[in-house]
Amino acid sequence: MFPVLVLVFLVSAAGAVLLLAPDEPQRLVAARLKRIRQWRRRPQGLEEMELEQSFSQRVLVPILRRLHGFILRRTPARVRERVRKRLEQAGTRMEVGTFVAIKVAGTLAGLLGTLVLARAAGFTREAWLVVVSAGVLGYYYPEFALSRRISRRKAAIQRALPDVLDLLCVCVEAGLGLDGAIEKVTEKFREPVRGEFGRYLKEIALGKTRTEAMRSLADRIGLDDMRTFVAAVVQADELGSSISRVLGIQAAAMRRKRRQRAEELAMQTPIKMLFPMVLFIFPVMFIILLGPLVVKYIDLFKP
Repeated sequence: MFPVLVLVFLVSAAGAVLLLAPDEPQRLVAARLKRIRQWRRRPQGLEEMELEQSFSQRVLVPILRRLHGFILRRTPARVRERVRKRLEQAGTRMEVGTFVAIKVAGTLAGLLGTLVLARAAGFTREAWLVVVSAGVLGYYYPEFALSRRISRRKAAIQRALPDVLDLLCVCVEAGLGLDGAIEKVTEKFREPVRGEFGRYLKEIALGKTRTEAMRSLADRIGLDDMRTFVAAVVQADELGSSISRVLGIQAAAMRRKRRQRAEELAMQTPIKMLFPMVLFIFPVMFIILLGPLVVKYIDLFKP
């Protein structure tokens, strides 16, 4: 009897909640009234507005901004330009000061973290070597990670470049202009090709000439094949030559280079397979073939 009463009570409570719940217009009116009350309770003074923010917005963000500006001002202009180019080649939106700050923070973290261990070990020569190695690793690891990202991005663009030129050639021969053909490239290809050529179109829309945007594209990507393609297109544009003919020649050259690179990698395969075979396969084969013979001779020469 008691479970039945509990079930009846729950069903009645649920029905009452559903009946008394406000409908959609009432909920919208209640939400708007709540926002109006919050707007009326907003502080009017600068101090009250500042105290309304969270601790991170009031304290941590200004400290990080000042640290970012301090590191950026202390970084030489030549180093800033080199880091900026490498960040552009990596396709990241990270600022130069942020990257330098990451390197500094990695160095300090490596040094401070290993100093605790060195103190526990008694500051021996080996402990100091670990401290210095950790500091060097913390400083150079961001550079290593950035270099790997640049290499992967360049490899992806280089693999897609012959197909990009084929599509550009087909679109131009079909009647599109070069910028229209590049817009088709941004629609058909994925990142990083889409991002780089999309940035070229944005620079054209902002008022850059085609020559400047093309050269900026080649500098960002940093590939010799891309520089060759840009130089040919710029020269054809300045001399008034046929863009479709230039694109066809460049596409054929890119396909030939891609085939040559594939053949080169195929010829390197036996040499690359030699080291795993010597280290892992040959010892196992020797153990399998000569192991029984060794056991037999050991048994023969037992006293």
